[in-house]
Amino acid sequence: MIRSFAERDPLWTGILGTVAVALVLALAVGAGTVLFPGTRRYADFRENTGLRAGDDVVVAGLVVGSVRTIELRDDHVEVAFQVDDDRVRVGDRSTAEISAQSALGRKQLLLRPAGAGDDERIPLARTKVPYDLAVLVQDAGTQLGQLDAAQLAKALDTLSETFADTPAQFRSTLDGLRRLSETLNARDAALADLLRHADGVSSILAARNQQILELIRSGSVVLAELNSRQRDILALLANADAAIDQINGLVADQREQLRPALNQLLELLRLLEHNRQQIHESITRLGPALRAAGEAVGSGPFGDIGLANFPPTDLIPLLPELLARRPR
Repeated sequence: MIRSFAERDPLWTGILGTVAVALVLALAVGAGTVLFPGTRRYADFRENTGLRAGDDVVVAGLVVGSVRTIELRDDHVEVAFQVDDDRVRVGDRSTAEISAQSALGRKQLLLRPAGAGDDERIPLARTKVPYDLAVLVQDAGTQLGQLDAAQLAKALDTLSETFADTPAQFRSTLDGLRRLSETLNARDAALADLLRHADGVSSILAARNQQILELIRSGSVVLAELNSRQRDILALLANADAAIDQINGLVADQREQLRPALNQLLELLRLLEHNRQQIHESITRLGPALRAAGEAVGSGPFGDIGLANFPPTDLIPLLPELLARRPR
């Protein structure tokens, strides 16, 4: 008989429940270790320039792990990454760098193991963040937008007038600076528009990064398949070349036998061309005759024949009397 929980001893129920929860937690930790092997390490960066969770961790050109989480810690960014290769040790002189994996903005964590020991964290002193091209364009647009082009041109004109009595080389340099300022002033709107478009293009490329990478991977798969089929394609071309050689040899060997046949065929074609009108008229007149023959034999396994004026029309009235007479 099965008892309900209300009828059971609460003490033993609590003990068994605690043991069951502990077993479930142990199994979960063990399963996590089996399913997600590797060593968790951390690296501190002053800023994050496009690195995302799931990006590759690379050592000497080989992928050895992946980025797990990216979190803000006070005035810096903490990147947690997992190293799946047991041979990689993060020593006390190891460095980490966020670098570009592709020209489309995909990033990777570049790890350079060095030193003794196996530290858990790489501090800010041994990490490096590259300057992104999109950030460079954006900062350049911001800085140029804050320049007062008219004031800059006026300052350069004043400087040119002040050094008017200086040697010719220095004056030419100042004249070049003045012309540069005038050009910047005249092209200020065009430069700002160009920088805005460059920022928009970089944003679109960053948004379409995954699709472009998939397109490149698909092209790589096609090229790899063509490369793997290279031997078959070369064998096919070689066999086709051999077949052409055999056909040419056959034609050369049978030329004497084929020439009379070709000459007779040419004569036949000339004869048909010469009598084309007669053949056309014969076919035209043969049509009704063939149609009548088809109607004659189309009723069954016999032929229909029509005889005009048979029997003679003058004997038709006498037929009943002749048929009525009986021989004696």
